[in-house]
Amino acid sequence: MLAVYENHIIIQYMHNSGFEIRHLEAFSAVISAGSVTGGARLLGVSQPSVTRALQELETSLGRALFHRSGPRIAPTKLGVALHADVERLFVGLRQIRARAVASATDMPGPIAIAATPALAAGLVPPALAALPERLVPRQIGRAHV
Repeated sequence: MLAVYENHIIIQYMHNSGFEIRHLEAFSAVISAGSVTGGARLLGVSQPSVTRALQELETSLGRALFHRSGPRIAPTKLGVALHADVERLFVGLRQIRARAVASATDMPGPIAIAATPALAAGLVPPALAALPERLVPRQIGRAHV
């Protein structure tokens, strides 16, 4: 329940500070796609709505997140750093959703495993195989910390 509470605080802070999840989604999509048009395509929205979301995010932060040169766009140093934070936030939100779905369906919730590459290759698979079937996660993802 703590994760939900912490993310509620983050979401409430975001709302009070003038930017919203949709701003961060647009920001992340643009960086992932490498262009505003590509970001809009990823999100399935119009290019002007992505441009507007980026402008609102930059205004609320009081800092530019992109260098703009005609149709070209590249993240600033702050944009690169913020992107890593935004991706971690989205990982946390996906974990909240997975836990809620698992709780509603009596499926095992997500688990987090931290291991060096050697341990991940040699120790983690047998450890997961030793878990009782009812505790084995249905999806295993990879997170970068």
